[in-house]
Amino acid sequence: MGLTRKSTRLLELLMLSGLDIIEVAFNTNSLLYSYSGWSSDRNAARNLKSLSNKGLMNLENTNSKANWVAKLTESGKRQLFGKILPEDEWNHVWDGKWRLLSFDLPRDASVERKQLRKWLQARRFGQLQGSLWVTHRPYDNWTNEIQGEQTDPKKVILLESKTIGEIDNQGLISRTWKFDIINERYEAYLNFVKNTSPQSGPSSVRWFEEESVLWNSAYEIDPFLPYSLQPRKYKGRQAWHARKEVFKKWAHTLLSPQS
Repeated sequence: MGLTRKSTRLLELLMLSGLDIIEVAFNTNSLLYSYSGWSSDRNAARNLKSLSNKGLMNLENTNSKANWVAKLTESGKRQLFGKILPEDEWNHVWDGKWRLLSFDLPRDASVERKQLRKWLQARRFGQLQGSLWVTHRPYDNWTNEIQGEQTDPKKVILLESKTIGEIDNQGLISRTWKFDIINERYEAYLNFVKNTSPQSGPSSVRWFEEESVLWNSAYEIDPFLPYSLQPRKYKGRQAWHARKEVFKKWAHTLLSPQS
């Protein structure tokens, strides 16, 4: 179930602004026009109803002319962020076990390798070396998922393990994920939101497009480790809170004339 850019923007607003519920009046000064970029009342209403029909938001008519109350659902949050909700991941209590995945696929099985690699990256596994990948997350029906990716699960080995000897958990993490690059990207995001802010009208659309690119460049490679495993100088939480704050301020400012 893919989302259009406009739909993604609206769901992000509901998720990140802290408003949870917004009342939207369809008019030329509407939040939808200035942020999502829909071109008409009819187009906006059709898209909102489509998101509601898909279970991504609850949408109710207030019985006043052209007014709607929109609330993001849990399904909407999951669709927006995939299976990774940052705060849920950070608050996860780690059980002290690493899950290792190794595969034995011939070099000429390029499609199969590509599909499996894509699956591993989507689940935020880190590549420890070669065909050996690792995650802190507990096993969750991965065998069936891998089979659904057209990979023979018999060619994949799954193990549970703990670090011993000279390499501790932080040593394993530093070898598996490139937190120097992750932090550089979060730092670029933080600099952007510190030195610029969204305005009303078309300029806000451009601002949020750039904001989205900077955020996703870090988000897509972050394993979102729980607090107990995060490197000391990890900047992901700082960037996430800054993102929520800028959305909240902008949304409240934009909506205040309608209240």
